[in-house]
Amino acid sequence: MDEYDAHARRHIALPEGRDRWELAPDQEERVITVLFELFDEFRAEREATASAT
Repeated sequence: MDEYDAHARRHIALPEGRDRWELAPDQEERVITVLFELFDEFRAEREATASAT
């Protein structure tokens, strides 16, 4: 993962912006929750597309 990807993922999870990696525990929990929700949505879409073909 390059620096741009890391920044983009943090921005999705914490839209108010962050310039450093050190996150408070509640922010870290939010990042993890959002990323897993996005992953679950992506996986469900892929599975639906795969079963439709």
